[in-house]
Amino acid sequence: MHAGQNLCLCGAVKWQRSAHCQDCAKRIMQTTKLGRKDHCACGRMKERRAPQCQTCFKEATKQRRQDLHNQCRCGYMKDKRAEQCRFCRSQEPDTKTCTRCRKSFPIEAYSLRPNGHGSYKRRSRCADCESQEAQIYRANYPERVRLAKKRANQKPENKTKARIHSRRRSWRQMGLDPDAIETMLQNAAHCAICGVSHTKKRLGPDHDHKTGQFRGLLCSKCNCGIGLFNDNPHLLERAAQYLKRHQQPTKQSVSQPQLFDGLNA
Repeated sequence: MHAGQNLCLCGAVKWQRSAHCQDCAKRIMQTTKLGRKDHCACGRMKERRAPQCQTCFKEATKQRRQDLHNQCRCGYMKDKRAEQCRFCRSQEPDTKTCTRCRKSFPIEAYSLRPNGHGSYKRRSRCADCESQEAQIYRANYPERVRLAKKRANQKPENKTKARIHSRRRSWRQMGLDPDAIETMLQNAAHCAICGVSHTKKRLGPDHDHKTGQFRGLLCSKCNCGIGLFNDNPHLLERAAQYLKRHQQPTKQSVSQPQLFDGLNA
């Protein structure tokens, strides 16, 4: 083949199997119908019965596959590394399958947890499975649980919450309603025995240890005092008589048997 046959009319080297160079082919494609039929939009020659050249066809196919991969079932584009679009993720289903017991429960059976982006999402396990897993973890790793509670209680914002939670739990163990006790504490003004104001000492509920019946609101000293006397009114009366009898002690020394006269009476 003669060397001049590889040159375009402009003097440049021809483009692949084209009769012109790349620049002339683009110019001819834009000005003549023949160029638009034989050349791709990029200036290369089209393949047989193809609307594009081989390179553009591969790029278009790759882009279509990528779009289908990034497209949600509803038609919207998915986010990066997401299985659904943002709209579909915001719509909660009516039921959800637990990943541990493989049972379907209503969506309300799954508690919420932070998703790390300032919002919340449902947990993957139901409430019963979460409770069983927590019990197993606490039984297997008691030291870790103790240290985690200690670190959490050291935070200033958690100290008040832990104190309130502990009080309500103790009231619940007594068989009392924590909400009703808090309402009574807000309305109470004085201790039922000594009459000290609630502004000086914090009041607490007193109940019968045998029947569990609520008796009233007392300060800590009065509540501990009647508890040390085993809630026995006869012992309290004898203690009152003892204090009255020795309210003004004489200067004479009291012998040892006289000290126990009140108890032996």
